[in-house]
Amino acid sequence: MFNVVIEKSLKEVTKKEMLQLKDLTDAVRLDQATQEHGSVMIYNIQNMVKMFLVSDDPKNPQEYAKTVITDTEGNRFVTGSESFARRAWEIADDMAGEEFGLKVYRRPSKNYPGREFLSCSVI
Repeated sequence: MFNVVIEKSLKEVTKKEMLQLKDLTDAVRLDQATQEHGSVMIYNIQNMVKMFLVSDDPKNPQEYAKTVITDTEGNRFVTGSESFARRAWEIADDMAGEEFGLKVYRRPSKNYPGREFLSCSVI
């Protein structure tokens, strides 16, 4: 079992949302979706959360950083990409509470030829 530790959120997370963050099995995986479709459009962002899933098993401690985005339609999107998280939070900070959406896409890495990373831009 994993516990959720929220580092930051666009808005306060309700108890229901906290439970939803513990189970991301039905969330759209941005890494996979961008490989299949080239880009993913996320309109009308309701919340964005940077969190850690922390194992409560002392014999097998694990921690995963995740960024989860929910839209007003109830869709959830998730990724562990740090490059995406940095860019998405820069945009959120610049938007300062205004409504916005994100176009998520893959970019070639300058440091690792042949590899790609996730990024985004505001829509």
